Amino acid sequence: MAATVLSGTGNVSFTNNTGQNARILLNKVQAKSSTVDLSLTGTNGTVSGSLASSNTIGKSFPQLSASVSDIPTELAVENTKTFSLTSSDSSFQYNILVIPESG
Repeated sequence: MAATVLSGTGNVSFTNNTGQNARILLNKVQAKSSTVDLSLTGTNGTVSGSLASSNTIGKSFPQLSASVSDIPTELAVENTKTFSLTSSDSSFQYNILVIPESG
């Protein structure tokens, strides 16, 4: 399987059915109109944090607020496990790259 790009707004979920581990890279997660409480779930459980209005996190963006320091920008997901990024407020945008172990 080739790399997959997940891009859009609101909650996002990806079930790894590649037959191998996959690497998840949060290239960009941006809060738009209000503070967004994010919950990131992967192989090792769930991590939560808040992203203040108009702030952005990602591989090429600095961590802009102490409240988002617990949100990793890269994680691994085992085969058959699901990665998700959810919030009760859908006013966030994302660009996420999923890379299977074989590249």
